[in-house]
Amino acid sequence: MKKLIICTPDGLQEMKESLIHDRKIAAIKALRRTATPDNPDEKSISLRDAKWAVERYQNEVLGIKTAHVHPEARQIFCGPV
Repeated sequence: MKKLIICTPDGLQEMKESLIHDRKIAAIKALRRTATPDNPDEKSISLRDAKWAVERYQNEVLGIKTAHVHPEARQIFCGPV
């Protein structure tokens, strides 16, 4: 399993704003829409990976503690696609 999810700067900003306004589902959708999928034949990253990554981002970057962060949650990286 890869360790990073790569998304666009706009996607990261949209995800962050959604989390700040307590809209986790919108944050997950933003990440899935703007992240580069692992497999070029897929349209987006998996829902599971997006959810886990968003929860990790909430805890580690924003300091918003969620009930649980999965040990296999990937880190979100903002950069060129």
